[in-house]
Amino acid sequence: MSSATVIQVEHIGSIDVVVVPLPTCIDGSTGLEICQTLLRRIDWGYSHLLLDCSRVHSVDGSVLRALASVFQKYCLQAGSLTLFGASTEVQLALHLDGLSEVIPHFTDQQTAIANLKSRWF
Repeated sequence: MSSATVIQVEHIGSIDVVVVPLPTCIDGSTGLEICQTLLRRIDWGYSHLLLDCSRVHSVDGSVLRALASVFQKYCLQAGSLTLFGASTEVQLALHLDGLSEVIPHFTDQQTAIANLKSRWF
């Protein structure tokens, strides 16, 4: 994630939901930057994040575990972190790390937002 990464904010009622596009390859260095970016969003008052995985082709397992800890932090802050658009490879990595049942993930942004609305609003 670079400073050129465009982070979109969706307004659902009075709540802002941040949509974060992820890079095509997530390894140790990009994973650390992603996790730091997500944690800063908590500090900035955003409690609901949608991670756009549609461009991700490969992801390191250690990064998935780091995302799981970020997910837990969001849950503790009464928020949510949801993935959408994950490729078969990313879904398999989530499954192999035991995270497919922990971190919610959906096929597209509209489905993720609909689920968010049904759970939180």
